[in-house]
Amino acid sequence: MKLLVIANRTPATHRLLDEIRRHAPCDVALLVPPTRHPDWEPETARDCVSRAARRPATLVDTPDGDYDAAIVSTRSKRLRRRIERSGLPTIEVAPRKPRIGMRQTAEMSLMADGSPIAVLPPESRDLPR
Repeated sequence: MKLLVIANRTPATHRLLDEIRRHAPCDVALLVPPTRHPDWEPETARDCVSRAARRPATLVDTPDGDYDAAIVSTRSKRLRRRIERSGLPTIEVAPRKPRIGMRQTAEMSLMADGSPIAVLPPESRDLPR
């Protein structure tokens, strides 16, 4: 199997590597989209992906090529749309939304002037999460 992996480092990177492991051993072409603030050096990404794929990954500059499937974990809407239009079977790996409990909700709730809507008493702040 030949996979195209388009990925930036995100909170879902561990899930991305798990997904690649699920298809291993496989050939992987890795595209690390450029960002204003580089978050994952392509060589570091290639090393991580190669270990997950149990074969050396190849760095590519464009998503063009003959692939069996794509795994996408990036915020680049342009690249995601391009892959969708290609008709290539795609697995999107996105970060899970964090759960916000009552404690965090109360601490984050502010009035328009910045004053808190609710303030937890000190003893309740030490409750287990």
